[in-house]
Amino acid sequence: MSGDRPAVTAEAFGDTPEGPASLYRLNAGGRCRVAVSEFGAALVSLETPDRDGRLANVVLGYDAAAGYVGDGASMGIVVGRYGNRIANGRFELGDKVYELECNNGPNHLHGGSNGFGRRLWRAEVPDESIARVRFSLTSPDGDAGYPGNLEATVEYRLSEDDGLTVTFAATCDAASVVNLAHHAYFNLAGSGSVLDHELTVHAERFLPVDGTMIPLPEMADVADTPFDFRERARLGERVGSPHPLMVVAKGLDHCFVVDGDPGSLRPVAHLHDPQSGRILDLSSTQPGVQVYTANHLGPPFEHHGAICLETQHFPDSPNRPDYPSTRIDPERPYEETMVLRLSADG
Repeated sequence: MSGDRPAVTAEAFGDTPEGPASLYRLNAGGRCRVAVSEFGAALVSLETPDRDGRLANVVLGYDAAAGYVGDGASMGIVVGRYGNRIANGRFELGDKVYELECNNGPNHLHGGSNGFGRRLWRAEVPDESIARVRFSLTSPDGDAGYPGNLEATVEYRLSEDDGLTVTFAATCDAASVVNLAHHAYFNLAGSGSVLDHELTVHAERFLPVDGTMIPLPEMADVADTPFDFRERARLGERVGSPHPLMVVAKGLDHCFVVDGDPGSLRPVAHLHDPQSGRILDLSSTQPGVQVYTANHLGPPFEHHGAICLETQHFPDSPNRPDYPSTRIDPERPYEETMVLRLSADG
């Protein structure tokens, strides 16, 4: 990075219920530019060139913090304490049952109506010469019904070769559960529908769900189903499938079991827009990825106008001892990583 220009700059992003929020712009000297907000630790913009060098923002978002305050789609935010659903808003830990808010039909979703994505995080810039910003949040014991005082951090770091690394970490002074997930909405064309995007997911299995989107008892093979993305497939060919599990979600809104060992950084998904040539390669240490084709977006955004690739632990894991554990305690901190790498064909 050139010494005459800082890699991180900050500017006002507007007011929130907890006070003013700042926006941080990251520039590592490569071809990509990133902007992230203190409110919700949100990824506000991710600018990357197409095959002809034209820049466009490839994530949906708002121009000011007020948009995120009033947003109901989890636009670009970090969701927690627990991303995705917990059945019936309850789980047992040790010898105690914990009751959570049911804000998604009969279930708890994304930490409740005042989850981490609706909070003002604290920002820290360790070194203005490095394109990195760290956000921190304190979640007190009893917050949304969860036990333990939890300290969470999310760090964004942009590299010169156009890789954006997002590191999630948490510690807690008591036994609890945590599942932080990033809820960015990607559109590699920069606008319009994503149904012409081509998706690859490195997963031989996925989690079938019931009518309230809670996983059924058994995982399923993707083979011979519209959920088989082991080879590149056009989204529009799958989203309109009459398969009952696609119909119940009105498109893709399903968790895939990522191949390989959880905890190791490994390929998760490859997204390609044939029109612009832009490519997104996603890697993660998480056991799963929730693929969501923006089935419920409304104005000002377009229906199926983006795709979310939410690396995470599996839905309802606190009630599923057969799933990788989401338990955290003082001796067992939480840390997960995802890496977004942007490029273009041709």
